[in-house]
Amino acid sequence: MGLVSYIFVFLFWLTALEATPFDDCNFAEELGVGDFGPVQFESITWNGSIYYCVYPTTSQDISSFPLLTYMHGSTGQWEMYNETLLRVSSHG
Repeated sequence: MGLVSYIFVFLFWLTALEATPFDDCNFAEELGVGDFGPVQFESITWNGSIYYCVYPTTSQDISSFPLLTYMHGSTGQWEMYNETLLRVSSHG
């Protein structure tokens, strides 16, 4: 990484420190299960391709919930994204 890149990253970091947080963001609450959790993980194979699905199993009466479609851009495995996607899907 060149000097210019380090300077850019440092300036970006300084800017992020001064940024005003969003009212609906709370780091401590975001680490746990969200309003749409707990979630269920399913795996299916269709047309020779493996698809993973995570959906809410909450006991609340929810007629609709957000849909998140994620496609990684590397040759990574599910295990690399598992924890993050389960948490994000539980928050909607």
